[in-house]
Amino acid sequence: MRETVSNNSSIECCAVRPETVGQVLRWIHVDLPENDFAALRSDVEPRLAANPDLTPLQIVDGASRIAAAYFIRLDGNVATLGGVRAMSGYEMQAGFLLQKFQHLLKRTGIAQIQALLDVDNLSSRMVMLNSPFRQVTTVRHLWLNLHNISPTAELPIAGYTFHPASRFQRSEVEALVEATFIGSLDCPEVDGLRTGSDVVNGFLESKAWDQSLPWWVLCDDHAPIGCALVNTHPKGIFEFAYMGLIQSVRGRGLGRAVVDFAIRVCRTQGGSMVTTAVDTQNRPAVRIYESLGFAAIRELAVWLPKDAKNPQVAAA
Repeated sequence: MRETVSNNSSIECCAVRPETVGQVLRWIHVDLPENDFAALRSDVEPRLAANPDLTPLQIVDGASRIAAAYFIRLDGNVATLGGVRAMSGYEMQAGFLLQKFQHLLKRTGIAQIQALLDVDNLSSRMVMLNSPFRQVTTVRHLWLNLHNISPTAELPIAGYTFHPASRFQRSEVEALVEATFIGSLDCPEVDGLRTGSDVVNGFLESKAWDQSLPWWVLCDDHAPIGCALVNTHPKGIFEFAYMGLIQSVRGRGLGRAVVDFAIRVCRTQGGSMVTTAVDTQNRPAVRIYESLGFAAIRELAVWLPKDAKNPQVAAA
């Protein structure tokens, strides 16, 4: 189905035909090296096939493509912008595509719609500025080479203990994660958009809830007060998916203790590298990671729909 998007009747919006999805992805990711594009395509195309309601959209002027975009659905009731591109001068038309996707995703019940874009990608930024999205923060991706660090002594946290998350009911961990969001400096704009169950589903990344899960709960006299949610990836790469403390115990040095504990667990399990992401506005967390040797890889701008309502922020 085609839809005219300007006074010029030759400029139309249409869904990408299944047989040309690969071609459109290559057009959107024109600057991506061939090997990297092959990896991206092998990940994205099955996701798009599994969610036909998220068919990529493009804008054409006659036989010429002038803009295209696509979103992918993630675990945890999230949809994220996979990629967008516009020919110079057609950024507004690309913004129209994002508006179309926003309406579509809302109708399908997606709770969190987002775009994460490299801060140095000026062309994508121009598109976003002509879209119904707003930049809310910047996320810094960090990494730590576990082969280049000396074993650290356990930090003195008398009275506190770590337990595998699998020892708890999943509902207890969901409630704990929700509690750690309260007053957090880590992307507060997205807190409250999803349920605790959605958030944990997103962190699980389709993994089973069992004893093999490298998730840990920090307890004070057996009461959960924090968590370290770690995910494993091939080649000995570990990801700190989430670290959090409830509001009443912050400022005691426990944040550093949680991260240090997670690093030692990764080393014990043969990890070669740890990655994580942190909101650049969360200065206490940034200082912890930097003090433990983490180095920045890249920074991504976080964009949310302008009409996204965060219940916690609205109530403040």
